[in-house]
Amino acid sequence: MTPTDLMSNEQSKAETAFNREPLAARWVDRMSDAEQAAHSQDRHTVWIVRRAQLADRLVCELEWPTKRSGYVVIMGSPRPELLPALMRRFERVAYSTDFLPRQELEDVLQSSDRRERFVGGIVDRSTKTITLWRGDLTPFVVPFSAFTPTANDIRPNFGKFSVSDYGHTLRFGPYEAATDAVLYEYDPEFRRRLNEKRRLEEQTLGASIRRLRKQRQLTRNDFHGVDPKTLSRIERNEVHKPQEATLRIIAKRLGVSVEDLTSY
Repeated sequence: MTPTDLMSNEQSKAETAFNREPLAARWVDRMSDAEQAAHSQDRHTVWIVRRAQLADRLVCELEWPTKRSGYVVIMGSPRPELLPALMRRFERVAYSTDFLPRQELEDVLQSSDRRERFVGGIVDRSTKTITLWRGDLTPFVVPFSAFTPTANDIRPNFGKFSVSDYGHTLRFGPYEAATDAVLYEYDPEFRRRLNEKRRLEEQTLGASIRRLRKQRQLTRNDFHGVDPKTLSRIERNEVHKPQEATLRIIAKRLGVSVEDLTSY
């Protein structure tokens, strides 16, 4: 591995660790808030600017040369002339008229999986694209064609866009799309992580029991002495350490030893 590869790997690890740390939302409602945002060097703060005039005030208060730190979210469409200065001052700059409600936005910013959720977006009919802001405030662009009609022919109304369900759902009028589905289709890194997680889950005790049960053509009701709901939780790995007596019943019904349960 070259020194460049090592540096890139270390930067990637640092970025991953940073993305897991919660971000604090500070709302810019007054001119004094804009001044405080301009002078703050807190790298874990997201300054959420409610009005365009406040964004202007923020830029006016910047001191040059400036050090890049923190994040800014502008609820609206800032003047294009402001963006270079904002991007020079803050680590990331996101803007849209369509963001999550206040409490949901704050919760997503504080979550460790915020990169896998959307907090807002911009619909551009002229290019037929949507710029979605992830919870870490990086942009993610997808085409209109990502949102195909449903089986009962519900079609997206791109004029009625919103994000809901704490960043897990995109809405276009009556049409809904899951964030996971969009990321799986258009983000190779997300797809790789999800597939790896699935592979790891398939190596668990619960997955092994589920495979064996299906091979034996048994239902969860066929295990006398074990509640079907309990067996379901074991198969979903929701029971950290099943009782030994329960495992003996399951193993006997499946025709294997308790020790061999995880090998299938």
